Amino acid sequence: MEVSGKKLRKYCKPCEQRKASKYSDGFCSQCEEEMCQRCFDTHKQWKLFREHRLAASVAAASNKGETPTFDDCTKHLNEPIKFFCPEHGQVGCGDCMIISHKTCKVEYIPEHIDGYKDGKQLKMLKKDIDSYENEAKSLLGSIRRNKDHVKDVNKKFALEVKLFRDEMVSHITELADDMLKYGDDIMTADMTKIENLEKENKSLVDETNGMRDTLQSEADQPYKLFISSLSYKQNLHLVRDQLERIKANNTIEKYDFTRDCNLEQLMKTCKQLGALHKPNESGAALRKETVKANRATPVAKAKCSQTNQVSILYYLSVL
Repeated sequence: MEVSGKKLRKYCKPCEQRKASKYSDGFCSQCEEEMCQRCFDTHKQWKLFREHRLAASVAAASNKGETPTFDDCTKHLNEPIKFFCPEHGQVGCGDCMIISHKTCKVEYIPEHIDGYKDGKQLKMLKKDIDSYENEAKSLLGSIRRNKDHVKDVNKKFALEVKLFRDEMVSHITELADDMLKYGDDIMTADMTKIENLEKENKSLVDETNGMRDTLQSEADQPYKLFISSLSYKQNLHLVRDQLERIKANNTIEKYDFTRDCNLEQLMKTCKQLGALHKPNESGAALRKETVKANRATPVAKAKCSQTNQVSILYYLSVL
């Protein structure tokens, strides 16, 4: 197997005639002459040459007995990328194949690119890209609906907390605020997770769009099209894994506010702060006096407050 070679760069013949040096972009099969894209476009303006075609494929150049042009290997200096390993879906130069794929059945790229643009493999790749993009777009809609639902859940929760707080006496307002913060913390955690999922899912949509755009832009460059296709096949495995992970994480914590029946009953029945006992004028007996909440002494207020605080602490302990 041949594992070495030099990348051949040809010059545009019309440019050379004008004493200019510019690399060729292809080979005009009818004129049998190398041309840059600008010269070829000018060339086709004449009626006589309008049916001419610029051969950019390796196969077309090989049919003319010319050395195909290859991209240089990024790992090995001046070595062209001419081979690929079907087993690992990787391309490389001869050195790459000898070093990393010596036990694999390596194949020669130019033997596969002719007709690849209209072949079954590329069609299946494009179909998979479309499928994953559609799935990502659909998932994005679900994520955004959950994003709105996070706010709705918290809005309902906050309303119930505030309604119950308003029915309670003023000394549990601070506890109600703490409860609201608990819900806000859950919402913040859910919003952060959902927004991160949204960004990640949007990047998958952009990535699949980029794949399609690249394949379309390289439609007339079979060599590059083949290289990109192999790369995208590998990338789609990662896209599949990301989609599955996003699906699994696309959940939010459902919660609402449930009143504690004991605490609610305490609020309704605590219409007075308690009984106040005073000694009579002779000091021989005690007089029992009912004290309304708005006329209670600091001592009576403290006793009632302590009773309520015990119930509140029990309520929080069972959440």
